[in-house]
Amino acid sequence: MQLTTILSTKGSAVITIHPEASIAGLVAMLAEHSVGALVVSSDGSTISGIVSERDVVRALNHGSAV
Repeated sequence: MQLTTILSTKGSAVITIHPEASIAGLVAMLAEHSVGALVVSSDGSTISGIVSERDVVRALNHGSAV
């Protein structure tokens, strides 16, 4: 199996989130789009990073508030 097999079942849209978004907003977007990670971008074209479900779990484990 090749990666193209997996990618062929997924959409081509890239979902982005602003760096100043709340954790609650991030979780809502992850659920709304049924994805496990979002690209972080302040302008929709320059990538600042990637944030994932695992990042949320880590933050909550370290006492961050939602």
